[in-house]
Amino acid sequence: KGVSQKLIREWFESIIEQGIQPAQQPKLFHSKLLQRIEELLQQSKAGIPNKSMLFSGRSGAGKTHLIMKLASLPNFWTDKGIAIAFFAPADGSTKNKYSILEPFCHDQDIDFYQIQSIEEAKAVIPTWKNYDHVLIDTPSLEMNGESLIEGIKTLQKELKKEFKTETHYLVNTAVNGTAFNDPLAKSIEADHIALTHIDQSLKWGKTVQLLANTDYNLRYISSGPSITGNLLPFDPQKFARKLLRA
Repeated sequence: KGVSQKLIREWFESIIEQGIQPAQQPKLFHSKLLQRIEELLQQSKAGIPNKSMLFSGRSGAGKTHLIMKLASLPNFWTDKGIAIAFFAPADGSTKNKYSILEPFCHDQDIDFYQIQSIEEAKAVIPTWKNYDHVLIDTPSLEMNGESLIEGIKTLQKELKKEFKTETHYLVNTAVNGTAFNDPLAKSIEADHIALTHIDQSLKWGKTVQLLANTDYNLRYISSGPSITGNLLPFDPQKFARKLLRA
């Protein structure tokens, strides 16, 4: 399912060093292997969400969709004040960019902010203290160039002046190759990754390798096209069991 042979070998060797052989003690070996994977994943489990959460990624990663799913979860925003923002600097290809989040927020009675410059962000960020959470969408990184990346990094600094914030880099697990270790995630200094389209992926085990070799944390896993449902918090035990299931 995408886990590297090197990492699998390390797991097997660490268990065999305990005197447990896969052929002679298959059930015990399986149990120890499950425990080993779960311990690795547990280190990457993200904690309680911060006030502001910024979502970024490449085209088709599912940023906007994930935000709508989050805003539609009763256990996420019941009795909480939620706002949604779309940060799209009005220059180059992002000029006058439209977001489906605006009509979505209107239908859901959620406050929506369209931000086209850092100056606009500086003016509105202090007012966000009145919300429990602010979910911030951004345009596709590879389609808007370095200016957008610099704009996002400046926005991150402005957000951190007012309250705790975190940046999620979305990984489309249906796409193989560098999507699991994208240099753009480093460029915007992402704190977390979020997995999307996992129901369409045969190689989502690559995520284990990514979490093992980076400092990213993981909180959200998304699957399916529906806005309601199909969004789960990251559970290391369930993830490890699914990885080992034949």
